Amino acid sequence: MTVTLKPLEWAIPKVAAAPGTSGSADSFDDEDFVWPNPPCASFPAAKAQTEPLPCAIVDLLPTQGNPMKTAYLGFTLIELMIATAVVAVLAAVALPSYRAHFRKSMRAEAQVYLLSVASREQQFLVDTRSYSASLADIGVAMPDNVARAYNVVLDAPASVPPGFSLTATPKPDQSSERCGTLSIDQNGTKIAAAGGCW
Repeated sequence: MTVTLKPLEWAIPKVAAAPGTSGSADSFDDEDFVWPNPPCASFPAAKAQTEPLPCAIVDLLPTQGNPMKTAYLGFTLIELMIATAVVAVLAAVALPSYRAHFRKSMRAEAQVYLLSVASREQQFLVDTRSYSASLADIGVAMPDNVARAYNVVLDAPASVPPGFSLTATPKPDQSSERCGTLSIDQNGTKIAAAGGCW
């Protein structure tokens, strides 16, 4: 509710005490006072008043009429800017970490595939007395994630003794992965661009 305040000095004596009276409060009635405005509903008219009426609340207006009480829905521009800044900070911290974790998982999957091919090459050597130079002949399907992240090349030159080299070169999206190019040969020697990758 909106409260309108008016001056306290409402009850102004209109007449003085009658001659021969003590001028006490009992000497006056309501009509002996001038009321510039109706008295507050909270305080009934007094039979006598020698002091200003202690009430200044005279008008109670609907809440809708008070602009200070207007309810605002939605967000302010400052709130939106703060929320945007928080999201930007979280994204700046979390996104690189997520990408690094994703690349690491791609590298781990590629390593599993290389080990599977190398193991199958050893079986191929037992069966044919030579290593296969074709991934298709090995019969190990390349996972889609590995195909998206790496170019895998199998090299098995005709040499004595026979040997092979299996190399996985990262594609552009995977190039920032710290281990870089991965390789393994017929002796099980594992090579990477950084230590601790295998």
